[in-house]
Amino acid sequence: MNSVGNRPSSHDCRDRGVNPQLGIVLLFMMVFVGGTLVFVVGMSAMDTIQSQTHGEKTEQDLQQFDADLTTIAGQGETGSVYLDGLDGEIVDDGELKVTVSDGYRTDTESTNLTTFAAEDDGGNEYAYQAGGVWEIHDDRATPMATPNIDYYQETIDDEEVGRIDISPLSLEGTVGSGEHTVQQPQDDNSGEFDTLGNDMDYVDHVTVEVTDTAYHHGWYSFLEDEFDAVDESDVDDDCDSASGEVTLICHDESAESVTVVAAVDGDAPLADLVDIEPAVFGGLFLEGDEGQLRSSLDVNSYDDHDTASNVTDDLFLANYDEYELANNANVSGLSVVNGEVHAPSNPKMSPLVYGLEFTDQSIHEPLDEGVYQINSDEPRGQSVGAELSEPFDDIDTIDDELERLHTEYLDGESEADGEVSATDDSSQEGLFDGASDINSLDSSDGDIHVGVDEHDTLELPSDSDDPSVSETLTVSGDNQTNFYVEGDVQLGNVEIEPDDRADSLWVYASSESQITIDDDFQGVVYAPGADIDIAENVTIDGAVVAGDGNIESNQGSQGPQDDNIEEYDVEINFDESLRTETPFTDSDEDLYFEYGEQRMPLDATFVLDRSGSMGPHNPSDAIDPYNPNDEEDIGESWEPIPTDDPFRNMDGGFLGIGDESDVELRDEDGNTERLEYRDYAHPDDWEDIRVHPDDHGGLFGGSATLGLYDHPGNDPTSERVDATRNFIGMMNETDGDRAGVYDFDRDGHVLHHLDDDLDAAQANVEGHADGGTNMADGFELALNDYENYGEDDQERVTVLLSDGQNNYPEDDAAMDAQVERANELNVTLYTVGLGGLEHDPIPEDELEEWAEQTGGSFHSTDDAEELFDLFETIAEEEVEVDAEPEVEITATHERDVTADYAVSASEQVVEIDS
Repeated sequence: MNSVGNRPSSHDCRDRGVNPQLGIVLLFMMVFVGGTLVFVVGMSAMDTIQSQTHGEKTEQDLQQFDADLTTIAGQGETGSVYLDGLDGEIVDDGELKVTVSDGYRTDTESTNLTTFAAEDDGGNEYAYQAGGVWEIHDDRATPMATPNIDYYQETIDDEEVGRIDISPLSLEGTVGSGEHTVQQPQDDNSGEFDTLGNDMDYVDHVTVEVTDTAYHHGWYSFLEDEFDAVDESDVDDDCDSASGEVTLICHDESAESVTVVAAVDGDAPLADLVDIEPAVFGGLFLEGDEGQLRSSLDVNSYDDHDTASNVTDDLFLANYDEYELANNANVSGLSVVNGEVHAPSNPKMSPLVYGLEFTDQSIHEPLDEGVYQINSDEPRGQSVGAELSEPFDDIDTIDDELERLHTEYLDGESEADGEVSATDDSSQEGLFDGASDINSLDSSDGDIHVGVDEHDTLELPSDSDDPSVSETLTVSGDNQTNFYVEGDVQLGNVEIEPDDRADSLWVYASSESQITIDDDFQGVVYAPGADIDIAENVTIDGAVVAGDGNIESNQGSQGPQDDNIEEYDVEINFDESLRTETPFTDSDEDLYFEYGEQRMPLDATFVLDRSGSMGPHNPSDAIDPYNPNDEEDIGESWEPIPTDDPFRNMDGGFLGIGDESDVELRDEDGNTERLEYRDYAHPDDWEDIRVHPDDHGGLFGGSATLGLYDHPGNDPTSERVDATRNFIGMMNETDGDRAGVYDFDRDGHVLHHLDDDLDAAQANVEGHADGGTNMADGFELALNDYENYGEDDQERVTVLLSDGQNNYPEDDAAMDAQVERANELNVTLYTVGLGGLEHDPIPEDELEEWAEQTGGSFHSTDDAEELFDLFETIAEEEVEVDAEPEVEITATHERDVTADYAVSASEQVVEIDS
């Protein structure tokens, strides 16, 4: 056997094994590919990191770029900005449009959105647009820094209102990497928004719209957040009809647009929107060239929307070149003629009539420079004519405003948030043409605005044959009902409920209108220049502003025959809340105070309780309530008050017999007062105390004892003294006023006899408190002075103050007798009760009965500090010496224009050059 034949051949070995060189090659290739994969992945991660790094830096650079541009644009100066690693250009991308609305009209301004679109070295895309920085990823923009649009809330009159600031910044020129020069462009077209809303005084809502921009997704995100807006898909509304009641945002992706509608001021009175600014001087304003009053007119004023609380006479204003007050004119109220007054036949007038000048036939007697007696007839005594220091302003017609209102606002239709009922049961449809059919108005749901054109007559209520239609028009609701009339007006039987709020109903009319008021009317007629007829026996609660007027008389051609007439042909009660203007200067008001408040001279007497309960006492000691709880001794050298409790001077000599030691008090200003036996004081009013050096008798001489008490008394600081002195200070010696002062404890005391020395009367009002209570003794002394010193034709008034009941029943009987005597002497008694002790209450029933028997009234208080105001109230009620004259007027119906700051919109443009 051949052994070689058993070994495999070399060919067989190559077919069955792996070539070692190939394995090495394969291994090398695997290592190479793996390394390449690692390198590629690493490079991608590095690119991402580098891109993020570039992006962060670019965002910071763009935000700084925005800040620098805004500063330069705002200052209007040249400056420089810097960008690094950005490649881009300035392009037009969409439009920003802002619309403001006052609820009826709109005003719109818009600007192109010039945009710096750029890419940084890391491949990140950005845009700078309208002052905002946007990052673009997958064709969607995200706001990185917000545009210059700011919407916020502020509180005005306790109500939240919206405010908006818009100041987009636009670029011109070229932008690249590096430093850039920035300046205002030579052909500066900034200020695109400067006239936005210039003809509006109020802004109801604002609309911001961004259209045709590649960055609409970012705008949606920003505006939704800035305005806290609700997407239209979440409500039953859209941006085309939205009014701002709900802040709404709409996004049309196909049109690349975003719209937001937001409230600003909210509703404003339509009259204010069209610049109707009512000028209301008083109850009745008439004007013309020549006029005449031949009837009786009563003009009052009321406040708190209650005609039952008339305050005083009010103003009848005649804005005529010449005006005659005929002999059958009878005016209760303050007449003010803005021209020449002709009063030749002694009309019946209130005490004062104003005019620019008075004809010679009107003047009976000069009284002072520019002041004349023009009338001496009854029933109101002498009338004084006073020359106005300067004429008051005319009231402009509102014809242009009404025409504008009809054409630009109502446009043939009414606007009514409230309910307007007509005879055909319609609410608003056809209301413009059928305004005469209105028979019910309710503004509970909002203001009502109704237009009546020159071809129609406004009748309130309508003169209807329909028996279901009420003959009285009722105006209700908390808001305003307004009629804007270019035709004629007929009014009567109009009532405002639930109270007399004349401001609830306004009838505006043109100077070409004919106004007729033929029955009672509540509301305001504002028709400057329009002729007006007011029928006899009509009462108007509110105000009337018109042109030439005719007030019909029910007295016949001879005028009123009864000098004591109390019924007037026309009565006007003016709602004081309507007043916007005053016809008077300060000097004119001074004349009114001097001559207008004429009254009879006054004899006033004051009977004051000086019983021990007025000052400190010991109510637990039934035998002697003036027996102190404790005592303190003082000497004749000044020393601080040794107690915090009220005290009395108890030094009445030994056992109350012999010489008394007076105590002297001194306050921080050095003023002193002397206390005799049982006089009291309160330590809060004084700093130091001593025995008076000129009067320190008594057994022990040079010393005195102060009695201390737990109960301070009902009037420990003598408030009744200050109240009485204030009352006397309100009186006037030149008017013939006189005063007397008395007090009582167990007995009555004269402090000052009735005379005309008012200063002495004030000085002699004292504040002692001792002994019991006997009102009749004090009142008797006052009545004695009326008998002994009284003068004819003087008004007689007594104010009696007590803090408790009489000590004995016979004292009540004596008081009854003095009240009868007061009636015989024509003395009016006012009684005042000051809250007394529990065991000694105020005899309210008796005090009230005694006062009412004389025509006076009873007043009470538990706080001595209220005596000052209470006495002053009596003074104003009785003598009217301190009542503010009604000619001292402040405006209460002013408009509050807000458009100039509610929306602030402006565009800034800068030119940038690399």
